[in-house]
Amino acid sequence: TYRATTQSNYFKDLVQEAIARHTTQVALGTRHCCISVTSLPQLRIDKEVDMKAPVHRQESIMQLTPRSYLRKRVLPVLAPAINEAARDRPEDPATYIAMYMLKHRHG
Repeated sequence: TYRATTQSNYFKDLVQEAIARHTTQVALGTRHCCISVTSLPQLRIDKEVDMKAPVHRQESIMQLTPRSYLRKRVLPVLAPAINEAARDRPEDPATYIAMYMLKHRHG
């Protein structure tokens, strides 16, 4: 969407909303939990580790064109989530994809 290009925290906020909505559904018993609560603190740790990545790696990523960056770094991770959403056709595909990404994230 257009907001994804104008708001720097768009995807972060979307994932946080999905987690909150999913947690509420699990607490109410309307949905089974697909990620463990113990994995949530790990998200912060991974973010800190990524921020401390070597400078040369960050520079090489910055050298990529936007299209190349998306092809090399985003599409391999996002494509399976989109395929699952297309197969299962959930009522809220954005939340489904966000939860799939959290469940199947790679270190």
